[in-house]
Amino acid sequence: MNIKTYFSVAACTLPMAMSVSAQEVESPDSPDNAEFETIIVTAQRRDQALQDVPLAISAFNKGSIERGDLDSVGKLEGQVPGLVVSTTNTRSNISIRGIGSGLATAAAESGVPVNVDGVYMTRTTLQGTVFADLQQIEVLRGPQGTLYGRNATGGTINIWTKQPDDELSGEVSTLQGNAGRKRVRGVFSTPISETLSARFGLEFDENDGHVKNITLDEMADPEEHKSARAVFNWMATDELDVVFRVNVSEDEVGAMFNQYLSTQGAIVNPISDIAPNPPFLPAGYTAGQSSDDKLNIRNDQRSRLSFEDKVFSLTASYDMDWAVLKSVTAYQEHVTLGISDNDGTSGAYATQSVDDDSEAWTQEFTLSGDDDNLDWVVGTWYLDDTLEAKQEITLIGFFPDLGPAQAAPVFNYNQETESLAVFGQATYHVSDSLRLTAGLRYTDEEKTVYQTVAGFGAPAEGTDNLSYTEVSPKASIDYNLNDDMMIYASVSKGFKAGGVNVNQIGQIYDPETLLSYETGLKSDWLEGHFQANVNAYYYDFEGFQANSIVGISSVTTNAADAEVTGLEFEFRLIPMDGLTLKTNVAWADSEFGEYFAPNTFGPTGVTNLEGNRLPSQAEYSGNISALYELSVGDGLVTLSFDHAFSSSYYLDIDNSDYAEQGSYGKTNIRASYLFEAGSLEGLELSLFANNLEDDLQLTKVKAGNILAGVMAEYSDPRTFGAELRYRF
Repeated sequence: MNIKTYFSVAACTLPMAMSVSAQEVESPDSPDNAEFETIIVTAQRRDQALQDVPLAISAFNKGSIERGDLDSVGKLEGQVPGLVVSTTNTRSNISIRGIGSGLATAAAESGVPVNVDGVYMTRTTLQGTVFADLQQIEVLRGPQGTLYGRNATGGTINIWTKQPDDELSGEVSTLQGNAGRKRVRGVFSTPISETLSARFGLEFDENDGHVKNITLDEMADPEEHKSARAVFNWMATDELDVVFRVNVSEDEVGAMFNQYLSTQGAIVNPISDIAPNPPFLPAGYTAGQSSDDKLNIRNDQRSRLSFEDKVFSLTASYDMDWAVLKSVTAYQEHVTLGISDNDGTSGAYATQSVDDDSEAWTQEFTLSGDDDNLDWVVGTWYLDDTLEAKQEITLIGFFPDLGPAQAAPVFNYNQETESLAVFGQATYHVSDSLRLTAGLRYTDEEKTVYQTVAGFGAPAEGTDNLSYTEVSPKASIDYNLNDDMMIYASVSKGFKAGGVNVNQIGQIYDPETLLSYETGLKSDWLEGHFQANVNAYYYDFEGFQANSIVGISSVTTNAADAEVTGLEFEFRLIPMDGLTLKTNVAWADSEFGEYFAPNTFGPTGVTNLEGNRLPSQAEYSGNISALYELSVGDGLVTLSFDHAFSSSYYLDIDNSDYAEQGSYGKTNIRASYLFEAGSLEGLELSLFANNLEDDLQLTKVKAGNILAGVMAEYSDPRTFGAELRYRF
């Protein structure tokens, strides 16, 4: 079934489903409680029901998170309209509606920032980590320049972890799966005094990997994750609430170990032996071997990356009756170490090592309140971020005059960033049905960059001082046509700061700005048994930050302009007691304006990419899911089905054949039984299988590597296993 057939089936079946469900919910036998749980979100810095927020937003409560095992940002792909998560070297690239970041360097900043418990995550490495003990996830689509500010041109992901309970509680779980998957989690929550409570969590997760390195006769991509978390909640007074959080984690994963797909700039099918020798190699060196199998590679070098992340935060809220004053103070450290086979073959031609170390302080103050006709929030936000990054590329035998010696260029990059913002937003209730919202954010950001390069001729160095100021406004109107239907329209601006290319001294790229126009409908039907949300948007980009490959380096440049137009549909239906059906479908069209980008292959120069689609943006994508709950004996059976689908899209700005992910569908299923009474009360057994189609999606592509070819990485094949969980 192709993607247009999916779209047609969804569009045609919804009216029939609505008609059938209308008959069922009007039946005297229909239960009164068979309606959707109200999800409370904080997207506008205040508590609101999801259906009352005039934004394109997807939210997942703790039940949805557990059933979908949504413990990382990557697992949200397919669950949120227009969301694509790919990787570039050590970074996670989160894209919403085609807006994200293709940067593959330590200085990479995402157009879709991730906030964990209100703390802005400064490095994109953390966006790929595992988050345990989650309470809720909110994905805001579209620029969030007013309330969330820094770099939020594509949207914002807010992750909220669980708070300590008022009484002794906890849970332990163990998971076993194929490919040597093992996971153990433990959570313990306890009151310490009448005003102080605590929650502690530990996790260990590992697998043997799915890709074999034939040359070294070992698995190439084993993974290991370890994390610990502690939360202390002090209710100092009835008005003052203080929460202190500590999160530490260590991860080891496979790096750029991927198969070699072409030679000498000619894009061809994968080959087993590279011939003739790449032109860089002197006489006497034999080209290595590569593999045409996505799950088998030939590398002479073991490629590994390790991440160490520490985040400490202190959140204090003081209720002054007329307003709430809130402070969020955070300190974070991120360390990345790694080495990878940079030629992607069995030949010992090139390796690359990385050593990145960053630390940051953030401070936010907000004051929010509401009275009869006005909801408002004002605040200030400050960032002090220090980054030290080092890359070393070892080139063996590439220079005949060096003989068997090695050339090892070393890139050092040091960056200091200070960003200060003040913001405010207010919603005025003109009547019980009509509301007007206006917001504004002023950003002042400075970056100081010092770079050195050694190993290619004479050493070089450079210093750049960058300064940016930007005003990001927002205006919207929303109107309730009746108690169950709201329409809204908004115009907003997003801003993403510029920077300096890590491996190119003095090559500066400018900020990008996005002007967004959006309108939508949110509605409830059939006495709360059917929800239908629809929105349309238009993006007008200036200075889109695009990633190109020049030689062996990843370089960011600014496209002249870009445009995006899209439609998104989200539907939820309860046709009978215990059964919930959901679907979302997104359509998007995008293109660059006149944009002369550096050639990846071929002669030195530029190519006009006018008319190309933005990276990571499919024309059609969506999701169909079903959840069925049934009481059996002393427990509850839960069956879930989830199918994500997408038309083809490109992972590069050139819209190259080698960077195209074709249309696909991916199905996940899960079955659980929870004992709700008896001696086994609290015990739950689950069986799951992911990617039933065993289809591998392209998640990473690197062109123009040291052998003038292309390397690629793919998603996991079919995985399955069982999980045992006990709650007390």
